[in-house]
Amino acid sequence: MWSAFTEEPYDLDINRDYSQENAENCLEKQGVGYDLLSACKRQATFFYQVSLPHFRYKEFLSRCLERYSMYLCLQKLEGDRFLVPCYDMDIVWHTHQVHPVTYAADMQEILGRLLDHDDSVNDRTPGSKLSTTSESTAKLWRKYFNQSFALPGAMYRGKPPEGLLLDLTQKMKESFLLEERLQISCDSFQVVTSSGCSRLPAEILLTLQQVGSCQGNSSDQSFSPEWKLFQVNLENISPEIRDNTKIWSRKLSSARVVSLPLEGGAYSLLAKVTLVKARPSVKTLLGFSEYHKTCMALQDYNFHQFYQTIQQGRQFELDITDEVKVCVSLSMPAAAAQCRVQKEFTIEPGSFYECTIPENIEALWGPIPLEMLPLGVDNNCRAVTHRLMQKGGKDQEIQFSGLSVYLIHSLPLGLSAVQVFVGSKMAVVGHSVGAATIGCMKELQLDTRFSNSAWRAMLIKDNTGDLGILVAAWRKERSIGGNGQIFGDFLYYDLENNKSYEFTLPDANGKYILKFDDSSVDMVSGIVNIAATEQNITHKICLIFSVSTLYLLVQPYPDDIHTWNDNRE
Repeated sequence: MWSAFTEEPYDLDINRDYSQENAENCLEKQGVGYDLLSACKRQATFFYQVSLPHFRYKEFLSRCLERYSMYLCLQKLEGDRFLVPCYDMDIVWHTHQVHPVTYAADMQEILGRLLDHDDSVNDRTPGSKLSTTSESTAKLWRKYFNQSFALPGAMYRGKPPEGLLLDLTQKMKESFLLEERLQISCDSFQVVTSSGCSRLPAEILLTLQQVGSCQGNSSDQSFSPEWKLFQVNLENISPEIRDNTKIWSRKLSSARVVSLPLEGGAYSLLAKVTLVKARPSVKTLLGFSEYHKTCMALQDYNFHQFYQTIQQGRQFELDITDEVKVCVSLSMPAAAAQCRVQKEFTIEPGSFYECTIPENIEALWGPIPLEMLPLGVDNNCRAVTHRLMQKGGKDQEIQFSGLSVYLIHSLPLGLSAVQVFVGSKMAVVGHSVGAATIGCMKELQLDTRFSNSAWRAMLIKDNTGDLGILVAAWRKERSIGGNGQIFGDFLYYDLENNKSYEFTLPDANGKYILKFDDSSVDMVSGIVNIAATEQNITHKICLIFSVSTLYLLVQPYPDDIHTWNDNRE
């Protein structure tokens, strides 16, 4: 069928020049008057509207087919009148046109004419053709079918975010978790005993621990990062006898390399040696006496001592017992390198202030469904800025991380937004959404878990598209000590990884701590721990602030809150 319309080859030539200028020349040669390039670009907006998971549900698509049939019926009843479909009808309409010969025949049979799909009408300002015909289509739908024209999950949900937010590369995302680290490995070791020692070394394990660190677990001050340097079985090593001593030694050609913070404070070397009796007695063989015995030695070093010992090629010595000693040679096989590490951020408090919504809403709010302020609506809103702080520099002082969060609330619009900035650029946005956008998504459990609740939701997105949806409601169900407890019930659906997180605030133990994979946040102290494995730190930061926003929005309050406050006082 392709060859009947054009001499252009059907198969794609990957070596051909497909630049925009060349494409325009090709269209001109083919005599195509329609602006195909602009039409293709407009499809980006359409694809964004139909990209949520419910557009792949069989039951939803069946409803789409039914409403598309009703739309064609309305077209027949109203003649040549311009009618605007919802996106559930539009996706079927697009699919129908993929088979152009069949589509043309069907339209001729149903309508007696070819129904033109004009997607160039996309101006949504009040009084525009799209705006007025949308209203008239909704009235006609109600008139003929006695149904609501609007369908949850099938309505316009704003422009796609691509090009409106900072395009964060993976390298930029990782930069917040990078730290210059010292590369350490073990070259060799010796286990030295006196020649008459009653026990012989059978195994050695050497680990290195960072002292005084509580990274990754603010509630557990005893937590310290620990690295295993090596573990070796000594029973197959023949000792060297020298000056009334026995020496078990080995060079480690493929020793593990560990990365240590350059400003790491202090370190501890821990050697564990398993000793066995040189001449086991009958009691030992029968199990009445201890045959294996594990002894250990721990030695602390400040960073300067630790670094200088390695740099000068000196050995670290640890006395396991009066008769057993371990000597270890460490080296720096490579220069300091940038490595991904776990990071702790502290949320800096901020104060709300009044601001004015500009005529160009995107300039303040970012890519949200509302492109223009409705006529007669108050253009004042409230905002607050929080910076994320972290320790850094030689003295580990608290400093700005380069990440900040901007919260905006508009009571007249019923709209809230969370914006994560990298420097001065908006990178991620979370904004409130309703049933018109997410009403058909079964992953959110709106018809089950949240069916009897006044739920609220936020959609999180970056420059690549939607990242996830957070839903919250207020409950009074749990019992602690016989008393009912009120709490926020949350469900977060990660659209990127098709994964759900369910949690409450406070949790069953009354704590305000959230955990997402290996990252966590203490909502009371404002301490955020991001795991070294985290792939999208700005996503998690936006999610954390969206949780706190919804926690406040879903809380019930008296109808006359001012009288209620006066009575409390």
